[in-house]
Amino acid sequence: MRKLVLEDAVRKAKTNAETLAAAAGVRLGALVQMDYGWLEVRFSTGEYDCCCESGEDNPMVPPDIEPEDVKAEDSVTLIYEIQ
Repeated sequence: MRKLVLEDAVRKAKTNAETLAAAAGVRLGALVQMDYGWLEVRFSTGEYDCCCESGEDNPMVPPDIEPEDVKAEDSVTLIYEIQ
């Protein structure tokens, strides 16, 4: 999944650069630099209550969990020569 996210980030950055260059009436030259790194890290957690007791009177019951869609995103900065 990480590979797909990074590929998508590069593809979007290149498309954006091409769009900006076309709007400015210039062409992109060679890729000069590619910057990638952690600029901001966000963590989020869901809150849940779980009570587990063992014993004959309280059999272990698995928690009721609903899976959610996995979402991921990343960013990259591409620097091109302008022709």
